Amino acid sequence: MAGGMHLGASMQMRTDLKQVMAQRMYQSMKILQMTTLDLQAQLEQELQENPMLELKDPADPDAEPPEPEDEDPGAGELIIRKDGKDDFARLDAFTEELSRYSDEDRAPLSERLSEQSDRKHEAMQNTPGRLLTLYDHLVSQLGEFNLDERQTQLLLYLLTHLDQDGWLGYRDGDNRFVPYSLDELAAAAPVPVKPDELDELLGYIQELDPPGVGARDLKECLLLQLSLLQNPHRDLVRQLILYHLDDIHNNRLPAIQRRTQASLAEIHQAIEVLQQLNPRPGRDFSHAPRQYVTPDVIVDIDPEGKLIVQLVEDWIPNVGLSNDYRQMLKSRSTDKSARDYLRKNLQKATWLLEAIEQRRHTLERVTRAIIEHQREFLEHGPDHIKPLKMQQIAEQLNIHAGTVSRAVDEKWVQTPRGLFPLRRFFCGGRENKQTGEEVAWEVLKRRLLELINQEDKTNPLSDEELVERFKAEGHEVARRTITKYRKMLGIPSSRERKVWN
Repeated sequence: MAGGMHLGASMQMRTDLKQVMAQRMYQSMKILQMTTLDLQAQLEQELQENPMLELKDPADPDAEPPEPEDEDPGAGELIIRKDGKDDFARLDAFTEELSRYSDEDRAPLSERLSEQSDRKHEAMQNTPGRLLTLYDHLVSQLGEFNLDERQTQLLLYLLTHLDQDGWLGYRDGDNRFVPYSLDELAAAAPVPVKPDELDELLGYIQELDPPGVGARDLKECLLLQLSLLQNPHRDLVRQLILYHLDDIHNNRLPAIQRRTQASLAEIHQAIEVLQQLNPRPGRDFSHAPRQYVTPDVIVDIDPEGKLIVQLVEDWIPNVGLSNDYRQMLKSRSTDKSARDYLRKNLQKATWLLEAIEQRRHTLERVTRAIIEHQREFLEHGPDHIKPLKMQQIAEQLNIHAGTVSRAVDEKWVQTPRGLFPLRRFFCGGRENKQTGEEVAWEVLKRRLLELINQEDKTNPLSDEELVERFKAEGHEVARRTITKYRKMLGIPSSRERKVWN
């Protein structure tokens, strides 16, 4: 029976160990995948929630937590392996502490610690004030009109039915614009009103800034703006707006010439005027959050040709273990509930610190390996990028390809050539039949762009002709590939690129 009990305890211990390892691996992978700004936010949250963490002053000689003493009942060594093995398949020094931890009530200690939470993280930035909306901008102009209270109420009602582009309507589930009819707006108005009166009031809105606001379709939006222009080609522009927008989109200039009897030179000039109009006048007041990209790594080459890789950690709080609470954990006078609570938080804090250190180590190694492989890109530019797969980096560093993928996910690197996502340096390619060299698809895309930029615009190259140009240079590329990359580069078809003289 004793042997069976011992076997059962041993099996339970192995199960607990697997669970702990799974938790640690998950946390390590999660931290590795975070961008610098995400990690900053995570640390600020951890500083608020975990009493065993505190901000450290990098200039303070005591900033690093002291080595734990033998009698410290909750401390453990912070082990970071750098021997080339899988970065997330390693044992930790805290597993043996699991048996000491309990789930007893920890509220008393939490209450004692809550007073100190404000000192555990930096102050958050002030929330910016509300930005000016299109509605605000239009309302501020209503004083220009001599309106009674009822008219003002109806005008405000109409303004609430403008979409973000400034048009009178809404977007359906397929993102198609649907204009409001004056009949349905009149039926739902806050005061009794006829559609004709709403139409008159809409005319007031269409006089406001920005020009084109209050339109019910693209043509009306452009015509409202055109009415404010003094241009010798205005009549022709009006014809283009009313009858030929689709012809312009498909570059059917000869068809426009036949129907308008205008010369190609006049049509080109009218199109230039048309391109100055704004089809979405309300967008200038759309305040979607702007996404700023900040580098996670900076790489450079020193005068001697040595590669320099430096992680950007200015935004990451310098976090360490709290010496005060470590001493509290060590003290024999601390009650059992408090000690259990501190032990659990010490475990979480140490796992976090190790995961951060492992992230730093892995990201530096992966970045260095990538840039060493793509050194010609760094020295000579994008035309010299080489085909590279994540598996190559994984095998070189003796880690899993999934680790490489997480390390580069949403990470940006600042180089002498500019700011790039790390994933930018991974690309496929194919062998050049003439030279035998592996050429990256990225290089072929750039060559496609060059060929199209150099073509005769009065007789542009078809996709089939582009295939032949590539073949003559040793690149066996299918027509569907040319078409796909042309579309990815935003290049129209040869028919749409044709310039009519």
